[in-house]
Amino acid sequence: MSFSVQAKGVLGAQALEWSGSNLDTVFAQRRNLVRPRFWHMLADLLRFNRRATALARSGADAALAQPLGDWLETEGFGAEFREGYLLPMLGCIWSCPTAQMLRFPVATMIRFCHNHGLLQITRRPQWWTVAGGARHYVQAIVRGLRDARLATPVLRIERHPAQPRGGGRIHTASGSEVFDRLVLATHSDQALALAVNRRAALSFYERDHGDGRAVAAGGALGWLEELLQREGIADADGEIWLQTYPRVLSYTFRPVSFWYAHRHDGTLRAIVAEVNNTFGERHCYLLDAPRWGAQAQAHKVFHVSPFCRVEGGYRFRFLRTWHDGVERIVARVEHD
Repeated sequence: MSFSVQAKGVLGAQALEWSGSNLDTVFAQRRNLVRPRFWHMLADLLRFNRRATALARSGADAALAQPLGDWLETEGFGAEFREGYLLPMLGCIWSCPTAQMLRFPVATMIRFCHNHGLLQITRRPQWWTVAGGARHYVQAIVRGLRDARLATPVLRIERHPAQPRGGGRIHTASGSEVFDRLVLATHSDQALALAVNRRAALSFYERDHGDGRAVAAGGALGWLEELLQREGIADADGEIWLQTYPRVLSYTFRPVSFWYAHRHDGTLRAIVAEVNNTFGERHCYLLDAPRWGAQAQAHKVFHVSPFCRVEGGYRFRFLRTWHDGVERIVARVEHD
């Protein structure tokens, strides 16, 4: 396994570039031969390897409870070593932002580097890859499963009262099922996006929307479908999107949320603006047959705040844009 770095701002305005394969690649930028800061980085690298190896072999690493950043400062490792070697390497291994790596437990980091031969300059272990890629692992696992469902995206998961010890309900496009145990083999941000109706730093609860009905009674989505049917909108049979504020540390603040109901062909059929006031009351404005970028209007019938009159109306404009390949939905609201 080889390692190479391109890091800006480490040794000056021009990016630092080097690789650990051999001396020629270490000094790929020949000017680094006469740069004391680069030599200081290499000296810190060797000292780090010796120090971490000694801690791992003696078992003393287990007693190190502080974050990596604090340990590096205590040990006197320089900024060139952190930014030009250690953090880029660890960030690549764990697919993690370097700022987050500084909060990583130093004991775990030392043990991982020692077990994987990352603290050796010579006699480093030979790393091998599976011919054809890691998908062969998945294929081998799938062959041993009685019920393997491929191309079946999980829309969301939630706790289930009948399965309190690690089980829950899984929702897919074909319906929902309850399982005894759930294992989320995904990245943490993907796992968080699947989990609803549970406490977290950022969380989503269905009871915060619609009429507050329980999940067993259809939840917020069931409420919206009933609302559309009641208003004579029977062709909103496609995807439904919700644009809202999440709970932050279990506290909620949602002056307005927007439900986007689509037809089966993906065209926009209706938008429901769900408005909450400062008295804990809620009212919904149904916008029938809206169009992206076009203005839609609604007569104001709900007391939102002691500082705003009930009279007047709302003017809505919804924009669907893309920025750097990421789709964005922008809702603009004006009122009289």
